Amino acid sequence: MRNNEPKKTISFRIYEDILNDLEKDANSQLTSTNQLLNKILHNYVTWDRFRSKTKMYPISEENINHMLECMDDNMMKDSAIIACTAIKEFTLQSEKNFNLESCMRAVRTYCNVCGFHVDEKITVNEHIFLLGHSLGLKFSVFGAEIIKLIFQELKLTQPDVQITQNTIFVKSLRNSDKVK
Repeated sequence: MRNNEPKKTISFRIYEDILNDLEKDANSQLTSTNQLLNKILHNYVTWDRFRSKTKMYPISEENINHMLECMDDNMMKDSAIIACTAIKEFTLQSEKNFNLESCMRAVRTYCNVCGFHVDEKITVNEHIFLLGHSLGLKFSVFGAEIIKLIFQELKLTQPDVQITQNTIFVKSLRNSDKVK
């Protein structure tokens, strides 16, 4: 997480049964209760406190797969537009602005909350974003469409987007503010 940032020691009251559950979960995850609590608080600060304002709700993997399997190409594009709008609203709420960096932070937060694997590499010339998931090819197609819409919304050069059954790979030029 954020190991090198300053920390502050505080104390607070917590219900004993909740503490017992947290300690059990921390032990099963081979982590400390402190680290687990920091993770929970981080998720609240970066996701939960904005989730209800932006009307983003968690749904099961089975529901996502079922909805995607029932969609034709037009419905997929319409749903991607709705998802892009939701991402923009979430980004504006959580980041207070909407540019590529703030949007990718918001997408990364969403991916982390969903348990997706995210890998990112930023160099002087390019931004590479890799999303690993277990939702299949239709989700990759859907995710790629959302990424393209985000770049279109930001009036940026379209990125190189490649997909596989369980991966979305995005490579874009940094500081590219021209639409092509």
